[in-house]
Amino acid sequence: MSQFSTKFRSQKGFTLVEVIVAISIFLIVIAATTGMFTDAFATKRKAELSRTLYEESRIVLERIVKEVRRGTIDYEEYFSRTQVGSTAPGKNYGLYAAKFYQNCAILPCVDDLAKSEVTRFSENIGENTSALGSALSTNLQTELYLITAEGNEKTIIKTENDVLEKRIVMLKLPGGDSDADGQIDEWIIYNGATKPSPSQFWDFCSTYIANECSLFKFQKIQPDSINITSLKFYISPLEDPRKAFAEFTDDIQQQPHVTIILTAEPSGAYSRGIRGDLPTVTLQTTVAARAQNEVKSLNP
Repeated sequence: MSQFSTKFRSQKGFTLVEVIVAISIFLIVIAATTGMFTDAFATKRKAELSRTLYEESRIVLERIVKEVRRGTIDYEEYFSRTQVGSTAPGKNYGLYAAKFYQNCAILPCVDDLAKSEVTRFSENIGENTSALGSALSTNLQTELYLITAEGNEKTIIKTENDVLEKRIVMLKLPGGDSDADGQIDEWIIYNGATKPSPSQFWDFCSTYIANECSLFKFQKIQPDSINITSLKFYISPLEDPRKAFAEFTDDIQQQPHVTIILTAEPSGAYSRGIRGDLPTVTLQTTVAARAQNEVKSLNP
């Protein structure tokens, strides 16, 4: 009995210091392993976010390209916005085309020639004699104005602020023939049974309940997962070549086309928890309008 007790007492256990060291090493290994898994997961999520960002941005870009291909550049709208200074969509339709019917050698050169004074398209002298200049003052635009080849529907594409982020939105304006002469002369903004004309646009928006005007006016054409940081349109030529056929310069005598440059990043709701800089993507493409004939904007 005495021999057994002596043998048992001679066996040593772990000291407190050894236990603390062992636990510390274990925690270090666990922390390093957890960090590796966390970094791997974060890298994987960031790669998936980048892939999703690229795919969804490409889809949005293709949507814009599709709109360009189904029509052409709306020079009337650009002239009304950039040269006349109008902010209501569809207003002054036909004013740009009227500038090509002024012959300074025969008629007084006035910039306020009413489109009602123009009687036949054959009278087009093929040169813009307006002191206001061409439809676009610069190739770079932040809003894209399009019109169908038949001249019966306008499309406006731009970005709008959505809280702290930007979204690409689009507005469709179907044309109307108010005097039944076979020529589009007004553009309709739909809201149920109410169809205010462009001349009533701002009055309608200011008196309509809450923010319904902005809600029905433009529609988002992109998912909420991406935030548009930049959207630019480089439009050429600056003049409608179908109307300015007598202006023989290289920058005028070409098919209307637009270069679209889109830069996007993940939206705040889809990038929570991402460490470091957010992934970004910039896409660029050039597309030519497929409308081959002049879009007539004056009464024949």
